Parts: sequence; C-alpha cells; structure tokens
Amino acid sequence: MTEEELVREYYPLVVNIAKKYPHLHQEDLIQEGMIGLLTAWRRFDPEKGSKFSTYAYYYIKKQILAAIKKENPGLYQHLSQDSALAPDTAADIQEHGQSALQLPPNMPELEKRILHYSFGEELSLQQVAKKIGIRVEKVRYLKDRALRRLRVLIKQDSA
Repeated sequence: MTEEELVREYYPLVVNIAKKYPHLHQEDLIQEGMIGLLTAWRRFDPEKGSKFSTYAYYYIKKQILAAIKKENPGLYQHLSQDSALAPDTAADIQEHGQSALQLPPNMPELEKRILHYSFGEELSLQQVAKKIGIRVEKVRYLKDRALRRLRVLIKQDSA
C-alpha cells in the first residue's frame, strides 16, 4: 500500500478521532492525526497478529494528545480529568472492537486499569494511585505483576 492509498483509506478514522475534541481546531488535529497514521504505518508489523486499524488508532490518538499537551498543557490536563471531554477507553473499545493494548481476558480488571493508565494515558505511579485510590507501592506491585503475566504469555506464544 502506498502512502496515498493509506491516507485515502484511513482519513475517515483520523477525522473520527479528531472529532472527539470538538472545542479544538479540527484541521490541526487532523494533520497531527495523519502524522500518527504515518508513524503507525512505518512501525506496523503484521507478524504480531494485530489489525492495522487498531494499531493506527493508538498512534493517531497518541499524536493528537501529544500535540494538545505541547500546545496547551492546561487543556490537556483538563481533557485527562474531564470524562465528558476525554474519550473513554471502554467507549473506544466498544466503538473499535478492541483496545490498542491487547490484554488477556483473564487478567484481573485492576491490573488492566493500571496498565491502561500507565501506558495508555502515560500517568505516573502517583497519578495512577490517586486515580484508583490505592497506595503507590500497591500500584507498582500490581503493574509489575501484570507485566510479568504479559511476558509469560509472550514467551508461550513464541514457543
């Protein structure tokens, strides 16, 4: 697939993600989303078994949020805290069929939330602890346990 075909095919996805931030300049957000799309295209490895659209969704959203954070940190903080404005992970999963993070279905829900906050929203351990309402040490322990669980699954899949 050429870059032009990629842009034509996935432009609606970029626009759809940018529309989740209607109070911002859409054209700028779409441009940032296209940068995320191209980044995903360069990094995508079909051998890993995920769909490109899921992979691209993550990079498009990440690029848009990074641009918002760079231009207006206060607004970014507001978006992260205001569930009405920030896209909800559960809603994203329902809308797109799966999360950008492929987590095992038998993983405890608390571990999934900690990984989402740590890697999806890029929150610090302290921020995750405050958001969930548990001690930082417990967050660190659960995050490490979840990552060990994922490493074991990866080793099993590659064997």
